Amino acid sequence: MQYKKLLQELIEPVMTENGYKSEIENTSGFFEKENTISGQMQRIYLDDLSDSIVFHMELSPTAKYRFIKTSEVFAYDESLRWLGDFAWSYETDMELRKILEYVAVSMKNYGFEYLEMAANDPDDIYATPEEHMDLYLHHEEYAGEFFQNHHLANWDVVTTINIIEDELKSLPQVPSQIDRTQLIRLAASYGHIYVTKGGKWKLKNGYVRIELAKIGSKWEQDVEGPLNWIYTCVSCNQRDKVSISVLENLKNFGYL
Repeated sequence: MQYKKLLQELIEPVMTENGYKSEIENTSGFFEKENTISGQMQRIYLDDLSDSIVFHMELSPTAKYRFIKTSEVFAYDESLRWLGDFAWSYETDMELRKILEYVAVSMKNYGFEYLEMAANDPDDIYATPEEHMDLYLHHEEYAGEFFQNHHLANWDVVTTINIIEDELKSLPQVPSQIDRTQLIRLAASYGHIYVTKGGKWKLKNGYVRIELAKIGSKWEQDVEGPLNWIYTCVSCNQRDKVSISVLENLKNFGYL
């Protein structure tokens, strides 16, 4: 109950003042606001784990701001006991109060401004529901065109990934200037790498996903969202990192 009262006293007024709706329980606080320009949801989570406070900011949907590190947004306070990038430990009620006071001040000074900036970043390009549906309906066609255009003999993993990365690098460096249909087509070829290992395309809650079974197992697992991953690599300026995810997943599933 102490935590809930402190949230109501120290955090909720700040959130309300900045247009956030609040849901406060005995050990958790959830605050949400829809950005009036982009339509994205700005969310803040503040949870008490009995000896530590976990704080997380989230923007949804997004490709560029999937993991917002609190330690990179807030001014560092060395008097607090930081636990990584998202949490602080405490032992007394006074220490708990100090953490929440720090969060309130930091949100006013940095947090709200950062979330507004992120929500209005033109180069944070992320897939729309219409684009997910386009990929789901036409992935086989797009992958086939990729195969023919590059005169491939087979769907060799390394060769295919290298071509995808080279094509991404050849696109405009400013994400907002890219013809997004090209990203959808490359996502089809990226996803088809999994298909050659027995993977299947699925549409879940409007998002295209790939399901794959591990070697020796008949149970398929959700392994990756090809379109979201391509958009993330482009928005985060990591076009040469596309291979990381698929190679790691195929290795973990026993295919490499």
